[in-house]
Amino acid sequence: MKKQYLLIGLIFTIGLFFSSYGQKVLTLQPGPTEGIDTYICSVLPDHVGYADGFLVTAWTLDGQPYVGMNVFKFDLSQIPHDAIILEAKLSLFFDPNGSWFQNEGANSSFIKRVTSKWDKMTVCWANKPASAEAGKIDLPETTEPQQDLTDIDIKAFVEGWVADASTNYGMLMGLYNQDPYACLVLSSSDGTIPARRPKLVVTYSDCTLPESGFSAKIDGLTAMFTDQSSNALNWKWDFGDGSSSFLQNPVHSYLSQGKYEVCLTVQDSCGSNTFCDSIETICNAPLVTWYYDTHGTFVDFFDTTAGANGWLWNFGDESYDSIQNPTHEYIYEGSYLVCLTAYGSCGSDTHCDTVQSYNTLSAPFGIHSEGHLIFFSDLTENAISWYWKFGDGSTSELQNPSHYFEKSGQYYVCLKVTLPSGIMYGCDSVLVLPDGLSKGISNSINFYPNPVENFLKLHRNWLSPDDAEVSISNLQGIVVYSYRIHFSPGEAESSIDLGSLESGLYFVRIISGSNNKIAKFVKAE
Repeated sequence: MKKQYLLIGLIFTIGLFFSSYGQKVLTLQPGPTEGIDTYICSVLPDHVGYADGFLVTAWTLDGQPYVGMNVFKFDLSQIPHDAIILEAKLSLFFDPNGSWFQNEGANSSFIKRVTSKWDKMTVCWANKPASAEAGKIDLPETTEPQQDLTDIDIKAFVEGWVADASTNYGMLMGLYNQDPYACLVLSSSDGTIPARRPKLVVTYSDCTLPESGFSAKIDGLTAMFTDQSSNALNWKWDFGDGSSSFLQNPVHSYLSQGKYEVCLTVQDSCGSNTFCDSIETICNAPLVTWYYDTHGTFVDFFDTTAGANGWLWNFGDESYDSIQNPTHEYIYEGSYLVCLTAYGSCGSDTHCDTVQSYNTLSAPFGIHSEGHLIFFSDLTENAISWYWKFGDGSTSELQNPSHYFEKSGQYYVCLKVTLPSGIMYGCDSVLVLPDGLSKGISNSINFYPNPVENFLKLHRNWLSPDDAEVSISNLQGIVVYSYRIHFSPGEAESSIDLGSLESGLYFVRIISGSNNKIAKFVKAE
């Protein structure tokens, strides 16, 4: 629900938010000539009592009970009809020269708004004006014999009379208790003591106030506010969570999901105006997604969850990890239920999937090429079935397939074979050169074992003297090992000591003559 509040004349700045200016005060305390008030009573229904003082009574006359009331009015014509009424306080004072010497009895009273015309010189009980129950003002019993009734709030009455002067018929005051004996002895405008005559003090503003308003766009826990006020010079935002801002169009981040009532107070040279509205922030937990890549008993896991800032992997073999993209080695081949729980600022989510690990092929496969057409040869024995992934989205279930690569580049080709003893898995790189010549790198220079614990062995298929440049990079692309190996004539293998390298997934690049190999390997514990 939208709410509008008028806080007129309350001016704010950055250092001191509220100050008071742009106001006017009208004090009305008319005397006998200007005053409009008179006493009427039920025992004398035709009696015009304007000279009898300002009395409110429940009394008797010659043993006959009666009720006395007072009708009174103030001239508000000095206040512009479009003025904003800030405050209107009525004060009625005890009259020491009145018909009774003190207030008395159960004299709780009311003040009602009169709704029909009357004239001071002719009004009496018989032609008593009509009055409205709605909005009447209740006054408690007096506690002192000569008590004044001061600072009675009649702002609602005055606002209506100023906005439409034709409705200003004044007020009617009477006692709730209609049984004798009770009275209020108050001074009228004819009172001999000027300071004790009825007084009305109206505080108002007759300048133009700013109009406050705003719109909000919500994105999760962040709210972007746009000021839509008019004639504003300064702004103060209350975001409903204890935070505030003096910017015109602020952006605010809430700490939690929920509904908040936001208020914007704007100020100009005349005063201030406040507008409030409710907003709701919605914060969703991350939706977990991930995929994996199997290399025998080693599996690379890749988180693709949006908005996560923490991770917990359960690899299904009583092993866990809290990094975003781990590599895990399974001791035994088989199927494992792997679960990733991802955490965000608004909660967590878990997704599980089945992962298969396989024994590793010692020699994945052989290849030869004719341009971009590559011929693959299965090197295993006693295989029952085959499944090839060519690294470009294509697959085959042939034992010795051929595949045409549309574009030049490096492709990671994997073969899964089913043997009577189980499933084995192996991968290697194939380089398709830009000039159309393709070379199967595993037929030129290769490495093993994978995973490696200490020594990585390089093997080449030619015996002439040559050099090989070897560089090893981590997953962030940082080179952690670089070495140049010289092969003597007839030398086919060389070893690299990786015992000091931390366990994990790495990329190795081997350049030897026209042979350029890039492949992944795992450094084991």
